[in-house]
Amino acid sequence: METQIGRSWTLWLVRGIVALLFGLVALISPFATLTSLVMVAAAFMVVDGIFAFFSLFSRRDSPFFWTSFFEALVGVALGVLLLMWPGVALLTFLYVLAAWAVVTGVFEIVSAVRLRKVIEREWALGLAGLASIVFGVAVLVFPGLGMVATSWMLGGYAIIFGVLMMNIAINVRRVQHKFGGGMGTPKAV
Repeated sequence: METQIGRSWTLWLVRGIVALLFGLVALISPFATLTSLVMVAAAFMVVDGIFAFFSLFSRRDSPFFWTSFFEALVGVALGVLLLMWPGVALLTFLYVLAAWAVVTGVFEIVSAVRLRKVIEREWALGLAGLASIVFGVAVLVFPGLGMVATSWMLGGYAIIFGVLMMNIAINVRRVQHKFGGGMGTPKAV
């Protein structure tokens, strides 16, 4: 196992570089990044639905045939719709996210008011609820900002992940060189 890790340092490095590049693209071109993610998800839905259709041939007598058939049909249909209109899918997701944030915020404020006699610092829950409502309303009013923020968070994560993967690659490579090409086991000091 140790020699496999030692040989795979280049895979760690490539993985880190790809993540870093993806992160930079997500920061530079947020709309293209999110649209691409929707397209990949849509393609997956279509391919998954097609494979589900093919699997139906072996289950014609199954009591689950029709549920599996409709599952495959819905997967292909939704995937095709997403491929045709990826922006609508992304916008719909953001509106659902915004509605969830507003509803959650209202419930958090109601909970804070009810808890004020039971716990101290209930204002933190109320403030969290207010923050949720403000976020939700901001996304509803300016959905483009929600898309950009989502892409930036994804990009930031990818950059951090990429740097960490490259760091692992360098450390594995360093240990590999230290032990003459193989990982080996370091001597106890």
